[in-house]
Amino acid sequence: MSFLYSFIIPHKNNPELLQRCVDSIPNRSNIQIIVVDDNSDVDKKPLLIHKNVEIILLDENHSKGAGRARNIGLARATGKWILFADADDFYDSNFMDVLDSYSNDESEVVYFNAKSVISETLRPAKLTGFMNKYFDDCVGDAQSINKIKYGPHFPWNKMVKLSFLKKYNIMFEEVLKGNDTLFSYCVGYFSSKVKIEKRQIYVYTWNKNSLTTQRFSRSTWLVVWKNYYKQQKFLKYVNCDNLTLSFIRFLSRLKKKEGFRNVFLGLWLFFTNFHSIVSQSSEYVSIVKSYDVD
Repeated sequence: MSFLYSFIIPHKNNPELLQRCVDSIPNRSNIQIIVVDDNSDVDKKPLLIHKNVEIILLDENHSKGAGRARNIGLARATGKWILFADADDFYDSNFMDVLDSYSNDESEVVYFNAKSVISETLRPAKLTGFMNKYFDDCVGDAQSINKIKYGPHFPWNKMVKLSFLKKYNIMFEEVLKGNDTLFSYCVGYFSSKVKIEKRQIYVYTWNKNSLTTQRFSRSTWLVVWKNYYKQQKFLKYVNCDNLTLSFIRFLSRLKKKEGFRNVFLGLWLFFTNFHSIVSQSSEYVSIVKSYDVD
Protein backbone atom coordinates (compact mmCIF):
# COMPACT_ATOMS: atom_id res chain seq x y z
CA MET A 1 0.00 0.00 0.00
CA SER A 2 1.27 3.46 -0.89
CA PHE A 3 0.94 6.40 1.48
CA LEU A 4 1.40 10.13 1.17
CA TYR A 5 3.61 10.33 4.27
CA SER A 6 5.81 7.76 6.01
CA PHE A 7 7.04 8.58 9.52
CA ILE A 8 10.05 6.54 10.68
CA ILE A 9 10.74 6.46 14.43
CA PRO A 10 13.64 4.55 16.04
CA HIS A 11 12.94 3.52 19.62
CA LYS A 12 14.76 2.11 22.62
CA ASN A 13 13.41 1.80 26.16
CA ASN A 14 11.08 4.84 26.13
CA PRO A 15 7.56 3.48 25.50
CA GLU A 16 5.75 6.32 27.28
CA LEU A 17 7.55 9.04 25.33
CA LEU A 18 7.14 7.03 22.13
CA GLN A 19 3.39 6.98 22.73
CA ARG A 20 3.45 10.77 23.12
CA CYS A 21 5.33 11.10 19.83
CA VAL A 22 2.97 8.79 17.95
CA ASP A 23 -0.08 10.48 19.49
CA SER A 24 1.05 13.77 17.97
CA ILE A 25 0.64 12.23 14.49
CA PRO A 26 -3.01 12.04 13.36
CA ASN A 27 -4.83 8.86 12.41
CA ARG A 28 -5.15 9.23 8.65
CA SER A 29 -5.37 6.63 5.92
CA ASN A 30 -2.59 8.34 3.94
CA ILE A 31 -0.10 8.21 6.84
CA GLN A 32 2.24 5.31 7.53
CA ILE A 33 4.09 5.11 10.85
CA ILE A 34 7.04 2.73 11.17
CA VAL A 35 8.49 2.21 14.66
CA VAL A 36 11.77 0.30 14.73
CA ASP A 37 12.52 -0.94 18.21
CA ASP A 38 16.26 -1.30 18.75
CA ASN A 39 16.33 -4.27 21.15
CA SER A 40 14.51 -2.63 24.06
CA ASP A 41 14.27 -4.37 27.42
CA VAL A 42 11.40 -6.84 27.59
CA ASP A 43 9.27 -4.58 29.81
CA LYS A 44 9.97 -1.49 27.67
CA LYS A 45 9.06 -2.69 24.22
CA PRO A 46 6.46 -0.54 22.41
CA LEU A 47 2.75 -1.29 22.81
CA LEU A 48 1.03 1.38 20.74
CA ILE A 49 -2.60 2.31 20.25
CA HIS A 50 -2.71 3.92 16.82
CA LYS A 51 -3.81 3.11 13.29
CA ASN A 52 -1.36 2.41 10.49
CA VAL A 53 1.52 1.69 12.85
CA GLU A 54 4.01 -1.01 11.95
CA ILE A 55 6.35 -2.10 14.73
CA ILE A 56 9.62 -3.79 13.79
CA LEU A 57 11.42 -5.49 16.67
CA LEU A 58 15.18 -5.92 16.40
CA ASP A 59 16.94 -8.47 18.59
CA GLU A 60 20.47 -8.07 19.92
CA ASN A 61 21.94 -9.74 16.83
CA HIS A 62 20.46 -7.06 14.55
CA SER A 63 20.73 -4.07 16.87
CA LYS A 64 23.18 -1.38 15.81
CA GLY A 65 21.77 1.93 16.98
CA ALA A 66 19.46 4.53 15.49
CA GLY A 67 21.21 4.54 12.10
CA ARG A 68 20.48 0.87 11.49
CA ALA A 69 16.92 1.33 12.80
CA ARG A 70 16.25 4.22 10.43
CA ASN A 71 17.66 2.30 7.47
CA ILE A 72 15.39 -0.65 8.24
CA GLY A 73 12.40 1.68 8.50
CA LEU A 74 13.37 3.38 5.26
CA ALA A 75 13.45 0.04 3.46
CA ARG A 76 9.82 -0.59 4.53
CA ALA A 77 8.51 2.90 3.80
CA THR A 78 6.16 3.45 0.85
CA GLY A 79 5.15 7.08 1.37
CA LYS A 80 5.71 9.79 -1.20
CA TRP A 81 7.29 11.89 1.54
CA ILE A 82 9.58 10.52 4.27
CA LEU A 83 9.86 12.08 7.73
CA PHE A 84 11.99 11.01 10.69
CA ALA A 85 11.16 11.61 14.34
CA ASP A 86 12.98 10.73 17.54
CA ALA A 87 10.88 8.73 19.97
CA ASP A 88 11.21 11.27 22.79
CA ASP A 89 10.17 14.24 20.61
CA PHE A 90 6.79 15.13 19.11
CA TYR A 91 5.08 17.35 16.55
CA ASP A 92 3.34 20.68 17.05
CA SER A 93 -0.44 20.68 16.79
CA ASN A 94 -0.53 22.50 13.43
CA PHE A 95 2.19 20.49 11.70
CA MET A 96 -0.02 18.50 9.33
CA ASP A 97 -1.51 21.71 7.91
CA VAL A 98 2.02 22.80 7.07
CA LEU A 99 3.00 19.43 5.58
CA ASP A 100 -0.19 19.23 3.53
CA SER A 101 0.58 22.59 1.97
CA TYR A 102 3.64 20.95 0.39
CA SER A 103 2.10 17.55 -0.42
CA ASN A 104 2.03 18.23 -4.18
CA ASP A 105 5.15 20.35 -4.26
CA GLU A 106 7.81 19.56 -6.86
CA SER A 107 10.60 19.98 -4.33
CA GLU A 108 12.84 17.09 -3.38
CA VAL A 109 13.22 18.35 0.19
CA VAL A 110 11.24 20.66 2.46
CA TYR A 111 13.23 21.92 5.45
CA PHE A 112 11.19 23.06 8.43
CA ASN A 113 11.97 24.80 11.68
CA ALA A 114 11.69 23.39 15.21
CA LYS A 115 11.45 24.50 18.79
CA SER A 116 12.83 22.85 21.93
CA VAL A 117 11.33 22.12 25.33
CA ILE A 118 12.22 20.31 28.54
CA SER A 119 10.55 16.93 28.20
CA GLU A 120 9.18 16.65 31.74
CA THR A 121 7.72 20.16 32.03
CA LEU A 122 7.37 21.24 28.37
CA ARG A 123 8.92 24.56 29.33
CA PRO A 124 10.94 26.27 26.56
CA ALA A 125 14.57 25.28 26.17
CA LYS A 126 17.26 26.86 23.99
CA LEU A 127 18.62 23.77 22.29
CA THR A 128 17.56 24.72 18.75
CA GLY A 129 18.62 28.37 18.94
CA PHE A 130 21.38 28.13 16.34
CA MET A 131 19.05 26.38 13.90
CA ASN A 132 16.28 28.90 14.50
CA LYS A 133 18.70 31.67 13.55
CA TYR A 134 19.51 29.94 10.26
CA PHE A 135 15.81 29.86 9.40
CA ASP A 136 15.13 33.40 10.59
CA ASP A 137 18.05 34.76 8.54
CA CYS A 138 17.27 32.77 5.40
CA VAL A 139 16.46 35.10 2.48
CA GLY A 140 16.44 32.46 -0.25
CA ASP A 141 20.00 32.90 -1.54
CA ALA A 142 22.41 29.97 -1.85
CA GLN A 143 24.50 30.96 1.17
CA SER A 144 21.60 31.18 3.63
CA ILE A 145 19.99 28.00 2.26
CA ASN A 146 23.30 26.17 2.63
CA LYS A 147 23.36 27.08 6.31
CA ILE A 148 20.08 25.18 6.70
CA LYS A 149 21.25 22.32 4.49
CA TYR A 150 24.60 21.78 6.17
CA GLY A 151 24.35 23.47 9.58
CA PRO A 152 21.94 21.17 11.46
CA HIS A 153 22.57 17.45 11.01
CA PHE A 154 19.18 16.41 12.31
CA PRO A 155 17.06 13.92 10.36
CA TRP A 156 13.85 15.39 11.78
CA ASN A 157 14.00 18.93 10.37
CA LYS A 158 13.22 17.88 6.82
CA MET A 159 10.60 16.13 4.69
CA VAL A 160 12.23 14.23 1.82
CA LYS A 161 10.77 12.52 -1.22
CA LEU A 162 11.30 8.77 -1.19
CA SER A 163 12.01 8.76 -4.92
CA PHE A 164 14.86 11.23 -4.33
CA LEU A 165 16.40 9.10 -1.56
CA LYS A 166 16.21 6.01 -3.74
CA LYS A 167 17.71 7.80 -6.75
CA TYR A 168 20.89 8.58 -4.84
CA ASN A 169 20.74 5.60 -2.46
CA ILE A 170 20.91 7.94 0.55
CA MET A 171 21.03 6.09 3.85
CA PHE A 172 22.21 6.55 7.42
CA GLU A 173 25.60 5.55 8.73
CA GLU A 174 25.36 2.70 11.20
CA VAL A 175 27.74 4.18 13.76
CA LEU A 176 27.63 4.86 17.50
CA LYS A 177 27.46 8.64 17.21
CA GLY A 178 26.44 11.06 14.47
CA ASN A 179 24.67 8.51 12.29
CA ASP A 180 22.58 11.27 10.70
CA THR A 181 25.40 13.56 9.52
CA LEU A 182 26.17 11.87 6.22
CA PHE A 183 22.46 11.45 5.52
CA SER A 184 21.86 15.18 6.02
CA TYR A 185 24.92 16.14 3.97
CA CYS A 186 23.87 13.90 1.06
CA VAL A 187 20.30 15.21 1.10
CA GLY A 188 21.64 18.76 1.00
CA TYR A 189 24.33 18.04 -1.57
CA PHE A 190 22.17 16.28 -4.16
CA SER A 191 18.97 18.29 -3.78
CA SER A 192 18.42 21.07 -6.30
CA LYS A 193 14.73 21.70 -5.58
CA VAL A 194 14.21 22.71 -1.96
CA LYS A 195 11.73 24.74 0.05
CA ILE A 196 12.35 26.43 3.38
CA GLU A 197 9.48 26.48 5.88
CA LYS A 198 10.17 28.88 8.73
CA ARG A 199 7.33 27.77 10.99
CA GLN A 200 8.35 25.63 13.98
CA ILE A 201 6.43 22.40 13.54
CA TYR A 202 8.71 19.90 15.31
CA VAL A 203 9.29 19.85 19.07
CA TYR A 204 12.75 18.70 20.13
CA THR A 205 12.91 17.69 23.78
CA TRP A 206 15.63 17.46 26.39
CA ASN A 207 15.66 15.09 29.32
CA LYS A 208 18.44 13.95 31.62
CA ASN A 209 18.20 10.34 30.49
CA SER A 210 18.49 11.02 26.78
CA LEU A 211 21.28 9.50 24.66
CA THR A 212 22.88 12.91 24.15
CA THR A 213 23.50 13.26 27.91
CA GLN A 214 25.14 9.86 28.39
CA ARG A 215 28.90 9.72 28.85
CA PHE A 216 30.96 8.68 25.86
CA SER A 217 32.62 5.28 25.79
CA ARG A 218 36.06 4.70 24.27
CA SER A 219 34.60 3.56 20.95
CA THR A 220 32.18 6.49 20.89
CA TRP A 221 35.00 8.98 21.43
CA LEU A 222 36.85 7.61 18.41
CA VAL A 223 33.72 8.04 16.29
CA VAL A 224 33.29 11.60 17.60
CA TRP A 225 36.83 12.61 16.57
CA LYS A 226 36.55 10.96 13.16
CA ASN A 227 33.19 12.63 12.53
CA TYR A 228 34.62 16.02 13.45
CA TYR A 229 37.36 15.83 10.82
CA LYS A 230 35.05 14.38 8.18
CA GLN A 231 32.55 17.18 8.76
CA GLN A 232 35.12 19.97 8.54
CA LYS A 233 36.56 18.55 5.31
CA PHE A 234 33.12 18.22 3.76
CA LEU A 235 32.03 21.74 4.71
CA LYS A 236 35.12 23.17 3.04
CA TYR A 237 34.44 21.04 -0.04
CA VAL A 238 30.94 22.57 -0.42
CA ASN A 239 32.30 26.10 0.19
CA CYS A 240 30.69 26.43 3.61
CA ASP A 241 33.78 27.52 5.51
CA ASN A 242 31.54 29.76 7.61
CA LEU A 243 30.05 26.60 9.16
CA THR A 244 33.35 24.97 10.08
CA LEU A 245 34.34 24.75 13.73
CA SER A 246 37.90 25.16 15.01
CA PHE A 247 39.29 22.29 17.06
CA ILE A 248 39.60 24.51 20.15
CA ARG A 249 35.98 25.64 19.88
CA PHE A 250 34.81 22.07 19.32
CA LEU A 251 36.81 20.93 22.34
CA SER A 252 35.30 23.73 24.43
CA ARG A 253 31.79 22.59 23.54
CA LEU A 254 32.62 19.02 24.45
CA LYS A 255 34.09 20.09 27.79
CA LYS A 256 30.96 22.07 28.63
CA LYS A 257 28.72 19.17 27.74
CA GLU A 258 30.75 16.16 28.89
CA GLY A 259 32.84 17.54 31.72
CA PHE A 260 36.61 17.89 32.07
CA ARG A 261 37.35 14.31 33.18
CA ASN A 262 35.49 12.69 30.28
CA VAL A 263 37.02 15.07 27.74
CA PHE A 264 40.47 14.36 29.16
CA LEU A 265 39.91 10.69 28.34
CA GLY A 266 38.70 11.71 24.89
CA LEU A 267 41.84 13.77 24.28
CA TRP A 268 44.08 10.88 25.29
CA LEU A 269 42.29 8.67 22.76
CA PHE A 270 42.57 11.43 20.17
CA PHE A 271 46.36 11.74 20.46
CA THR A 272 46.98 7.99 20.65
CA ASN A 273 44.83 7.37 17.56
CA PHE A 274 45.60 10.58 15.67
CA HIS A 275 46.80 9.01 12.42
CA SER A 276 43.80 6.69 12.14
CA ILE A 277 41.38 9.54 12.89
CA VAL A 278 42.82 12.06 10.42
CA SER A 279 43.35 9.48 7.67
CA GLN A 280 39.59 9.16 7.30
CA SER A 281 38.85 12.89 7.09
CA SER A 282 38.02 12.79 3.36
CA GLU A 283 35.46 10.01 3.67
CA TYR A 284 32.32 12.16 3.31
CA VAL A 285 33.78 13.99 0.33
CA SER A 286 34.77 10.73 -1.32
CA ILE A 287 31.28 9.30 -0.80
CA VAL A 288 29.43 12.16 -2.48
CA LYS A 289 31.96 12.17 -5.32
CA SER A 290 31.42 8.46 -5.92
CA TYR A 291 27.63 8.60 -6.18
CA ASP A 292 26.16 7.92 -9.59
CA VAL A 293 24.31 11.18 -10.30
CA ASP A 294 23.52 10.52 -13.97
